[in-house]
Amino acid sequence: MAAIAAIGFVLDQGLLRFVRGQRAASGAADTRLAFVLNDLALVIWGGDSFTVPIPQTLRGGPACVRRILSDLSFVCVGHRHS
Repeated sequence: MAAIAAIGFVLDQGLLRFVRGQRAASGAADTRLAFVLNDLALVIWGGDSFTVPIPQTLRGGPACVRRILSDLSFVCVGHRHS
């Protein structure tokens, strides 16, 4: 946990201090940093995805529960499916 805090401090003081107070530049720098960190995580841990099976106790639930469990983007983006 302390290592994550140290990395955040170094990034803030080393990279983001140059754009502090500039809203557009700060947002762009944050977004670029997020992309770089995402790509770094893919290089380190890989991008293989896997499916998590639905627990037996929830398999016979209402259709709405089955829909949420089968399509997690429904929950993440708040999409209302008719």
